[in-house]
Amino acid sequence: MGATDSDKTLRLAFVTHKVVMGDGQGRVNLEVILEALRRGYSITLIASDIDESLRSNPAVTWFAVDVDSVPSELLRNQVFAWKSSRILKRIRNHVDLVLVNGAITYADSDINAVHMVHSAWLASPYHSSRGHYDPGALYQLLYTFVNARWERRAFRKTRALVAVSGLLGEQIISLGIPEDKVRIIPNGVDVTEFHPGQDAAPQSIPEDIPEDRVVCLFAGDIKRSLKNLDSVLEALREHESALLLVAGDTTGSHYPELARRLGVSDRVRFLGYRRDLPDLMRRSDIFVFPSRYESFSLVLLEAMASAIPVVTASTVGAASLVSESAGIVLEDPDDVASLSRAMGTLIASPELRESMGRAGREIASACTFARMAEDYVDLIEKMCVAGEPAMKSSSGS
Repeated sequence: MGATDSDKTLRLAFVTHKVVMGDGQGRVNLEVILEALRRGYSITLIASDIDESLRSNPAVTWFAVDVDSVPSELLRNQVFAWKSSRILKRIRNHVDLVLVNGAITYADSDINAVHMVHSAWLASPYHSSRGHYDPGALYQLLYTFVNARWERRAFRKTRALVAVSGLLGEQIISLGIPEDKVRIIPNGVDVTEFHPGQDAAPQSIPEDIPEDRVVCLFAGDIKRSLKNLDSVLEALREHESALLLVAGDTTGSHYPELARRLGVSDRVRFLGYRRDLPDLMRRSDIFVFPSRYESFSLVLLEAMASAIPVVTASTVGAASLVSESAGIVLEDPDDVASLSRAMGTLIASPELRESMGRAGREIASACTFARMAEDYVDLIEKMCVAGEPAMKSSSGS
């Protein structure tokens, strides 16, 4: 069987845009790759960016795919797919298994780790194009439509699919993918990096936060409506004792202007893109994240690991981990009245915030990156034992 012989090192290829600490999907890939390296395997990376620790590792070969000059994400993805498929065609006889991430390459794969189902987002009543006809909405519609068509082929042309949440697994199966082809491996969290305490770096916290304010935190992409910051800002109007920290790049975002129009700009601090999210979470009292669609949402698990209660929505994959003792899950992310009540309940009760934080920390402690990475590499090993990867016999074109 070659690849499974005890005297031969497994040769694994990963296709993903980034393998870095500061990117959610990139961090998942990094942890899986580090576990594979710990087991002595050689790694080939086809990616635009990788962590510094991997660049000098003799067991890692990196094929850099440069797409920075391409003008839009939709086109960048297509160029990446074309370039990556050409690389895979050249190296296919030199690797034992290929793991890709969703609809990312034109080549076939052995394992497809799925972090989003575009078909489900396209069908969602919360899709950003619903009721909008401006160029931005039309672009989002085109982007989702293209990826929804592309992912169906990618899901069919792989031996196994890994869904990062039960919700995502159900969405994959609804596309006609056989249930026995789908595995569920939830994303993990670094419980040493994200932990409770009062040791937040002083420079990470805005100096003008009054001591008597309850601090709510929102973190995510605030250039699109997907993450639902608009509902959070509307709900904030009812809570003068709260202050909202928003971590996310404000370039091209309309939310600072929306906060001004809603009359809450004095209670919102737009912090821009931040690398010190663990510090921000340790300084916050509540994490508010009622996203309209999330296949998982690593940031939700990070908040739970930081022992702060969460307010989220059933449209977030990781919401299935949030027990009633650890946070509040809204049925409808656009129900501003329910969101406001949930925020108000936690704002009014320090004791409830503390008890929910403890419960969330306990849940997150069972969902570590180490556990997740071991599950991935165990699956890789089992598939190599089961037989030669289908990748080697496919056309890859």
